[in-house]
Amino acid sequence: MAYIQNQNRRSNRFKGYNYATAGTYYITICVQHHQHLFGKIIRNEMQLNSAGKMVNKWWHKIPAKYKSAQLGAFIIMPNHLHAIIHLAPVGAAPCGRPDISAHGTAKHNQAEQEKCYLDLLSKDHATPSTGGHTGPPLRENYIALGDVVRWFKTMSTNEYIKHVKNGNWCSFHKRLWQRDYYETIINNKRQLTNIRQYILDNPRRWQNYQK
Repeated sequence: MAYIQNQNRRSNRFKGYNYATAGTYYITICVQHHQHLFGKIIRNEMQLNSAGKMVNKWWHKIPAKYKSAQLGAFIIMPNHLHAIIHLAPVGAAPCGRPDISAHGTAKHNQAEQEKCYLDLLSKDHATPSTGGHTGPPLRENYIALGDVVRWFKTMSTNEYIKHVKNGNWCSFHKRLWQRDYYETIINNKRQLTNIRQYILDNPRRWQNYQK
């Protein structure tokens, strides 16, 4: 199954679904106008440039900003990024944190990570697999997925702008990131495993996307 989103279509967010509930999400965030700003694919591996390393840094600062956000598999591509993120109740015990490679990927003990996310999902209410449903009522000890993404975009954009002004990095038109982002609600182990593998295989598939 292919999990890359059509970057020209509208967001697939469920109407009425509360994205401040606990859950595990697969998200894609794209560069405005699909500019290749973060590096190159060389021999089926993503080689981050300075801008890509900056993006990698801010993504992995998310758990320090939002204690209930737990990061899963992750890849920065030349003009977008893919990631799995779990939103748990504030104060919940975190899953094991992955080791981050120099290429912006996350190395996991796959079985352990899957079990942790799925245990959290079952405890914190399963998320819907079809549109039109709603999650549990908003609670003060949950954070919204949109808040996490917005903070990440703001921090990475601000630093990118500083480097553009210094003449070090390529400029962008109006905004660094597209206004919206794309997400899929992860419901079960098979879906989580498939999406994680898709993320880690993304550099190898890059040439297929360029045709």
